Parts: sequence; C-alpha cells; structure tokens
Amino acid sequence: MLLPVLDIYTAFGMVALSAWTLLGVLWLLGRRFWAQGVPYVMAAAFCFGVAYWLFAIQKSLPPAWAMTGAHLCISVAIALLAIGYQRFRGQQWSLTDAITLGLPLLLLFAGMVAAPSDMSLQVRLRGVLFIGQLLWQLHVLLRATRGSASLGWKLVVAGLLVQILALMPLVIYGERQFVPAANMGIKLLLPWMTSMVMFLNLQITAYGYLRMLQDRQHEAERKAAGLDGLTQLPSRRTLMEHIPKAMALAEKEGSSLGLLVLDIDHFKKVNDRYGHVAGDAVIQHVAWVLRNQIREQDFPARYGGEEFVVLLPQATSDIVYSTAQRIAHAVHAEVVAHDDERIRVSVSLGAHLQKVHAGLCWEEMLAVADAALYEAKNTGRDRVVLSAAARAQVMASPSPAAGTTSQQCRNG
Repeated sequence: MLLPVLDIYTAFGMVALSAWTLLGVLWLLGRRFWAQGVPYVMAAAFCFGVAYWLFAIQKSLPPAWAMTGAHLCISVAIALLAIGYQRFRGQQWSLTDAITLGLPLLLLFAGMVAAPSDMSLQVRLRGVLFIGQLLWQLHVLLRATRGSASLGWKLVVAGLLVQILALMPLVIYGERQFVPAANMGIKLLLPWMTSMVMFLNLQITAYGYLRMLQDRQHEAERKAAGLDGLTQLPSRRTLMEHIPKAMALAEKEGSSLGLLVLDIDHFKKVNDRYGHVAGDAVIQHVAWVLRNQIREQDFPARYGGEEFVVLLPQATSDIVYSTAQRIAHAVHAEVVAHDDERIRVSVSLGAHLQKVHAGLCWEEMLAVADAALYEAKNTGRDRVVLSAAARAQVMASPSPAAGTTSQQCRNG
C-alpha cells in the first residue's frame, strides 16, 4: 500500500482555509461582542489566511514576492490581534495601537532594504520581529486579566507560547527551514508539522478568545444579578453575602465596623401624590447620593423598599458621624425634578459603631442601628440619630466635631 506523499503546499493551504473558516465562526458566535475587539480578531484571521495562501501558491509567483507578502500579512495579523485584545480590555484607539500596527511594517521594510539579497537573514529578522510582536500580545493579555485568568485566557496564552516556539526554528535555521523545495518529499516533515501546529493553534486561539468573551459576559451577568435593578446598588441578597466577609476582616484587623440604616421620609405620600414613577426617581436620587457621599471601601445596598444600609469598614466615630451627616445633608439639599414637579426629599438615619469580636451577630448590630433609625423618625425625621454606643464614642472623641454633637442632628 502506497502512503501519500506529504505536500507542504497543501498543508499551507489547509491553514489558510482554516483561518478563513474562522471568520464565519467568529461572526456567528462573536458578533454580540462586537465592541470588544471581534472585528480586529476577524481581520487578523483573514490576514493569516492570505499569508498561508501565498505560501501555498508560491510556486506560481516570484518567490521573493510571495514570501514578502506572506510575512507582511502575518505581521499585520499579529498586530491586529494585539489591538483586538486592547479593545477587549476596554481601551479606545490610541497612539499605542498605531505604533503596534505601523512599527513592525517599517522594520520589515528596513530589513528588506538592508539585506535585499540575503533571504536567510531576512527570514531570521522576520522571525525575531514576529516573536517580539507575540510577546507584546502576551503583555496585553496579562494586563487584561487583572489577576483573574479564565480558561479562555489560558488557552490564548498557550497558543501564543506555541507560536513563539514554532517560530524559533525560523530564527535558528532561516530560509533553509522555512522555504520548501518541490522535490524534498518526506524530508519536509518538520515544516509540514509546523503548519499543522499552526492549523491547530488557530482553532485553539479562536476558541480561547470566544471563551474569554463568554466568561466576561457570565461575570457581568453574575454581578448584575447581585445588583438592585432600580438603583444599581448591591441588593439585599448581595449585602447578606458581603456581611460575613466584612465582619471576618474587621475581627482579624481588630477594627470597628460602622453601620448606617436610612429610610426616605414620608415616601408613601410621595407615591400617593406624584405616582410610583416619581417614587422610583426619589429612590434613585437617594442611591446616587449614597454613591457620591461614601468612601471607596464603604458598601451601600438597597435593603428593601425605601430603606438603605451602608457598611463602613475600618470606621471610627468621626467617620460614622460625618458620613451620616453628609448623606442627610446632600439628600436634603437637592430637589428631585419629575415632569413639572420639584419634589423635596429627606431621609432619617440611624448610625451604629461596633467593635467586631468573635460571636458578634450581624442581627445585633442591625437591631441597634434600626432602633436609632426609628428614634430619628419618631423625633421629627430629616435627622441623624446615633446609637448609645456610637454616641458615647463621638462624645469621647477629641475632634472639634465631637464637642458639638448631640443625640439628634437636624438638617436644614
């Protein structure tokens, strides 16, 4: 039985066809992620296909033209992948992208001008350039993960490393390894296998990139599921998941945990007079104030209805008091515009500060802060009431604010 002769040109053609086939796959599965670099990755697949098609038909073209055109397409393809990964990171087009695309082309032309007749040297220089471009891709991918590498990211990185290893013989042997001869038959096993590696690598890279996109979408959906739909603050369920972590960290650090519970004053009257759409606008306004008046490490959440909760890690009496006052003042200071109506809003806040220790229950802290909130509502609303423990710490504080703090602090 006769075995088929390995044909390097057929191998190159298979890689070209696989690259072009990926265009359809990327379009079908990746078009919903269009703004995250998919057009650049599709363009890169097209350029890879053109490059390997030129390799496949090089017997029909002047060899120097075929090789130069193929290498230019490969350089552009690698650059487009790097730019696509930049879009995946969320970075807009910049001078860095222009350099990523233009500089390799200038270096390729410089190599042709410097050594126009030394094909082996040109091939080596191009191999070094391609490896440099791939290392830049790797740098972009490392920045894109920010410490949370997914399976898709690992596949793409593995593909990059395979490409770098596949290019090493090109750098070492130059034209002798890379340019096939028609009569070498089985001796072309190494370049034929290299093409097969590139064929498989294209599939792995495309699959890995699509997985990166899908993993990001799943993560976004997971986070969205933990947000309140109206306010985009963490939901009550997310707060309940966060509390044990915050308390464990506070206990480990030996720090205090602050807690604010706030309620929109006369919210039922707002709904009855202006309608539920206006009520939603009021809730969104209070959520906006919370996001803008707390520290970066604080954790606000919509607890339910018109009630909100804010956790303040590493808190002191002054931090709890000043944060509560800022929130109450900011809500009171602005009106909510709805249609032709201007709705005045205020909130009542209960504030508590607790040194976290083993055996402390979250429900205990919430009950104390809730009691302070109801005291604020029962004594006139639009004010901050500190719990007895928090009030004692504020009064004991040497800061100027503490000397003027009373149990009830009215705004306006």
